[in-house]
Amino acid sequence: MHVLYMESSFSKGYKKDLSLFNLVMLNSMGMIGSGWLFAALYTSSYAGSFGSIVSWILGGVIVALVALTFMEVSSAFPLAGGSTPMGEFAFGKLGGFIAGWGAWISDIMTPPIEAVAMVTYLSFFVKGLITPSGILLPLGYLVVIIVLIVIFLINLQAVKVFGNVTSGIMIWKWAVPALAVITLISLAFHPSNFAIAGRFYQGYSGIFYALVLGGVVFSFEGFRGAINMAAESQHRDYIWKSVIIAVGGCACPLFSNTGSFHRCA
Repeated sequence: MHVLYMESSFSKGYKKDLSLFNLVMLNSMGMIGSGWLFAALYTSSYAGSFGSIVSWILGGVIVALVALTFMEVSSAFPLAGGSTPMGEFAFGKLGGFIAGWGAWISDIMTPPIEAVAMVTYLSFFVKGLITPSGILLPLGYLVVIIVLIVIFLINLQAVKVFGNVTSGIMIWKWAVPALAVITLISLAFHPSNFAIAGRFYQGYSGIFYALVLGGVVFSFEGFRGAINMAAESQHRDYIWKSVIIAVGGCACPLFSNTGSFHRCA
């Protein structure tokens, strides 16, 4: 009875407008962001060329195991909020409160991180945004605020509009890394750069440093998009399908991107 009440509380009143394509794009949006370039740089600095490739594979496997739990529960109970109602189901009000706050803190940090990353990329073309050490200047802060306002306005729209806008942006975000990988491999391919030099750079510990500090796990944890929007899914089977497609689909360009930089540098 309690489960039925909870399911009704966390799913009632939501418009089920998100298609499988929308959910796949929503998950991918959380995984392919600033990490596709920054993570390639930082994982290489911690784990070296071959070690960084291993860190991406290991990160994908670890996150996939975590995602399996979310997929099973969320498909059985397609609720709004993802980990918050799941925590309340399992551990009561206090557990749900802690899980909800943890998820909220994690999610609320992502837009500023991505906004700062966008400004960092933009600084290559527009001077006066950041210092040489990467600290934001007043103009950089202004651009970050504008980006956050745009993100805020997109999230205010109806779920169908939000899903379609996200899908459109994500097609572009898929195309840019794919084009970068194809261009680098086509024009500057050096197989000698990709080699196992007896041991991993900084030893095996470098791989685990790369997982956490290099941004591998940060990139993959975006799979929770469909979990959080489960109540708006057109069909509950779309939830687990979208997670599998997104994790597998995003692992390929992230892995290929890191490999292409090492082979073509």
